[in-house]
Amino acid sequence: MRISYNRANCIIANSKGTKEDLMASHVASDEKCKVVGNPVLPANYETLANENLSHPWLDNPCVKTILNVARLHKQKNHAMLIEAFAEARKHVENIRLLILGDGTEREDLILKAKNLGVEDLVQIMEFQENPYPFYKRADLFVLTSNWEGFGNVIIEAMACGTPVISTDCPGGPREILKDGEYGILIPVGDTKALSMKIVEFFQNRATVDVNSAKLRALEYSVERIAEKYLDILTS
Repeated sequence: MRISYNRANCIIANSKGTKEDLMASHVASDEKCKVVGNPVLPANYETLANENLSHPWLDNPCVKTILNVARLHKQKNHAMLIEAFAEARKHVENIRLLILGDGTEREDLILKAKNLGVEDLVQIMEFQENPYPFYKRADLFVLTSNWEGFGNVIIEAMACGTPVISTDCPGGPREILKDGEYGILIPVGDTKALSMKIVEFFQNRATVDVNSAKLRALEYSVERIAEKYLDILTS
C-alpha cells in the first residue's frame, strides 16, 4: 500500500477517520489525501423506496418498528442491539426489531433473543436487494457497529426520512450525522445508553429533524459525489 499509494497523484479517503488511519499508518500524507464521502444514493432511490412492501409489523400502525441493516458479524454488534431492545421493550411495549442481513452470527443472535424473552419481537430477515422500502416504512433506524469504514446505511435511512441512532464509532457516523446534529450518537458498546435513547425517542423525549437529515443525506448522492471527484481530478 505504501508503495502504490506513494505513486498516486491523489488519495481519496471516504471519511476523516479513514484519512487519519492512513496517515497514522504512514500510508498517505495530509497534503495528498482528500476526504470525499461514498456515493451512496442512486438517482432513483425514491422510486426504489416507494416499491410495494408488505410486512405485518410495518403494515400495523399500532406497531413501532426499529430497523437495522447490516451483515451479521461481531463488528456490527447486533448482540448489543438485541439487549438494548429487550430492555427498552420493558418501557415501550409496542416496539419490534427488524434486522436485514446475512452472516455467521445468525444462530447466536436468534438464541440471544430467545434467552432474553423477545424472540417473537425480533426478526432477522435475509439480505434485501432493495432495502429502501424497509427504511421508508420503519419508525427508527439503529446502527450499533463497533467501527465502520463509512456507514452507507445511515445515509440510506436519512434519505428515506427515518430518524437515526448510531454508535459514535470510528469511521463515518459522527461525520455523516455532523456531531449529532442530524441524528443521535451514543458511545460504542453502551447498551444502557442505547436503551435509554430508544425509550426517549418513542416517548417523544428525543427528537430528530428528519427533513434536515434528508437534505444532509442528499449530499451523498452519486451526482454530488461525482462532482467532488471531478473537482479533485481537474484541480
